[in-house]
Amino acid sequence: MTLAVIFGVFAVVGIVQAATTISTAITTAGNITTSAGNITATAGTLTIGSTSVLTGGVTVGSSGTALTKMIASTCDATSAARATVAATTSAAFFCAVTGAASGDKVFVSLPAGAGINPSGAGTPWGGFVVGSAYATTTDYIGFNIMNLTGIATSSFTQATTSVQYWIVD
Repeated sequence: MTLAVIFGVFAVVGIVQAATTISTAITTAGNITTSAGNITATAGTLTIGSTSVLTGGVTVGSSGTALTKMIASTCDATSAARATVAATTSAAFFCAVTGAASGDKVFVSLPAGAGINPSGAGTPWGGFVVGSAYATTTDYIGFNIMNLTGIATSSFTQATTSVQYWIVD
């Protein structure tokens, strides 16, 4: 009887240990659910499907700030007043971006052709350059393009078509 109790205790301890610590990969076609805690990846990579929503944001590192939104795509920019912009001056441009909000951090990159001076005049390193990017209105981002082509222009097509942006908050 005593021997049966000892084996029984070892069997229960072994089963409980296996239920709380798993040293191999888990593959499932269903859901992994926790009712009273978090799912944590302490080593390796935690991969979540392409349509996942992470409530509360994602924090990278122990002193990072939680990112609650990331939006990345391209847009064709417009300008409120597309007048001629003299060399070494800038003009404001805008893109409609669903989900953008005042205070978001906005990063903009112009297409590759924007760094080329189409006329051959002016400085060889010139082109169109983003001076600043911002979100101050719901569903819109804005950015300033500086004309470094060396000549006045009213044509920003090469700098405003397929503008790449990334918004984080």
